[in-house]
Amino acid sequence: MINLEYSTKQMISYFIIVNRNFTLYKDKLLINYMEKLKNILDNIDKKYVLSKVNISIFADFFVNHQVNTEEIISYAIVTFNRLLNYYNREFTDEDIVKELETVMRIYSARTIKKEAVNILEKYNIKQQFVYT
Repeated sequence: MINLEYSTKQMISYFIIVNRNFTLYKDKLLINYMEKLKNILDNIDKKYVLSKVNISIFADFFVNHQVNTEEIISYAIVTFNRLLNYYNREFTDEDIVKELETVMRIYSARTIKKEAVNILEKYNIKQQFVYT
């Protein structure tokens, strides 16, 4: 996986696309979301990702800076972990945006990686997604 720079709006788009791939409760597991995210990051060019979602739901997103691939994965781990636990695994695109906003208020790009590693360790998931 190439470590590219993405806008926060591109990151949100990838999260929304990932979520569309899971409809069955039993498939909505954090590891499945992370594997799908890695696949989608590799297969959907960042130039086209915004055209695949309804950007009006996050047009006014409060953060507008660049994130790298590792930060996207770290933010995804924390965001989807929270959503999968708090919403009985049922959440909308708007819920993703709202939860990511909360996560980005709590964790900076420097601290999100540590939290992601803690979550992966909690679930005994190999750290194949975040590198220390």
